[in-house]
Amino acid sequence: MENKDIYIDLNTPEFEEAYRELMSYAMHYCRDRMEAEEVVSDTILSYVQDVRAGKSIRNLTGYLHTVFANRYRDRLRRKYRNPMVSDDGSLLELIPDDSDVLSAEEEQRQQDEMAVRRALGRLAQLHREVLYRHYMLGHSVERIAAELDVPEGTVKWRLHEGRGRIKADMERMSDMQKPYGETSYAPKWLSMSIWGGASRRGEPFSCLNSLLAENILIVAYKKPLSIPDLAAALGVPAAYVESEVRQLIRGELMGKTPKGLVYTRMYISSFEDALGDVDKQTAAAEALAEPLWEMIREAFETLMASDATAHFNEKQKGTLWLYLILRAMSEIHDWHLTNETQLFEPYLRPNGGYWMASGIYREQRVGRHKLETSGPYCCRHETKDGKVYGMNDYQSLFGDAHWAYERLSERFSMQEICAFYASLTPAKVSPVSERIYTEVEAFEKLHILRRNEAGEAVLDIPYMDYEVYRPFAVKLNEIISKVKDLLMPYFRRLEGEWVNGVPDYVDGRELYLHQGALKCLTVLTMKAIVDKGLLPVPVKVGETPIIVVFYGNSK
Repeated sequence: MENKDIYIDLNTPEFEEAYRELMSYAMHYCRDRMEAEEVVSDTILSYVQDVRAGKSIRNLTGYLHTVFANRYRDRLRRKYRNPMVSDDGSLLELIPDDSDVLSAEEEQRQQDEMAVRRALGRLAQLHREVLYRHYMLGHSVERIAAELDVPEGTVKWRLHEGRGRIKADMERMSDMQKPYGETSYAPKWLSMSIWGGASRRGEPFSCLNSLLAENILIVAYKKPLSIPDLAAALGVPAAYVESEVRQLIRGELMGKTPKGLVYTRMYISSFEDALGDVDKQTAAAEALAEPLWEMIREAFETLMASDATAHFNEKQKGTLWLYLILRAMSEIHDWHLTNETQLFEPYLRPNGGYWMASGIYREQRVGRHKLETSGPYCCRHETKDGKVYGMNDYQSLFGDAHWAYERLSERFSMQEICAFYASLTPAKVSPVSERIYTEVEAFEKLHILRRNEAGEAVLDIPYMDYEVYRPFAVKLNEIISKVKDLLMPYFRRLEGEWVNGVPDYVDGRELYLHQGALKCLTVLTMKAIVDKGLLPVPVKVGETPIIVVFYGNSK
């Protein structure tokens, strides 16, 4: 008969060594670590029950290995409807051996034990800790109270509440309700961007370092949830969820209510919603293409025919035209945000951060949508000898830019890539990294470099002296007011027709109410201009990355 009053110390050096050997042994048999830990957990539970029943165990390691083998075979029998298996775990036949089949009562007992352990794993730490110490480790109420530094009455109350929560959880399962949410078997992938500057320790990006953290933010976005509810939705023990949540709260991507519920502070959108109403933006782009082009053409065609671009081939001229259209529309969009919307300053964060974060999630880890854009990624540097160089780098459907750098055989910083481009201009800037020259072929495939008649690698994107670019910048500012009058009615209408449901607890909520309404308008307008043949030079979608390199002298 089992005596539950017998105290069993599982923290001795002898037991810890036996446990490590058992886990190593288990990993040779099981599919993965999760299965190994489950079978080892069954083994330890059998050990506790045998000791409390008065069984004398002389060889602890040998005993644990034997019990593990039995528990592993039990698991295989259940999996294959009680087949016979050999000692090494291989199947001999898929025919039940009546002498070795578990009784219905024994099988039900084991299933109940597994259900209790799963329910225990979903409890929040407050209740899980005392239940584990008391029932799994055999610690007394007095010892638990002393180690946790709480009154004994508190321990008893937590034991009482924890038992009630486990019972309720098992009743839900017996009612055939799903124990886990959809996210447990169909996780989503979240990409994050910020408005402002990251913290010295990399927050918030350093907080989002696992698929579990990404899905915690997604699941807790629409309404605050308890840790057990989060654990159930994700199909992960609460202990692991708690660890991630603590980090996300420290990084200010999550918050916590007075009642202990946790919620997501950053704005999150599905991939589909992030693009806004693509059909309406396409219709607007078609209407905007010709009048917008006339304004751009009148302002820049003289400059485009000047000595400033005489060294450009047609592709480089086409890239510069796209860059000027993109800059003009982006300037108007920024003006609209500043003057016509309720614009909020980024929040001051720990470790010198100054940002607000937003994210887009996908159902699958697939390639990016052709209408997704990013940029400009701006980089500027001054060398010790007084040379200045920089670039504006836009990712778009016209060609891969900074997103594609992740696919290089080695990871390079934007500073290294910018210096590499500048080294190929008349400035002859010394490269930051010589290793990057091994990637010339990759940059050719991205249509950023090409080979000249002598077989040398040269830039196939626009590059010019800062002084030469100055007239372009002046003209760009001159046409802003004209373009503004053309674009504003479209901006206002599209935003009025697109309103997101943003929870009240999201940082800078008002800023995101119309997020995505204009997401594709700029690139769709540029595509409409190209498709209508309005540009004086040919442009190939997918082969015209919008990157412009600048150089000069600081003196």
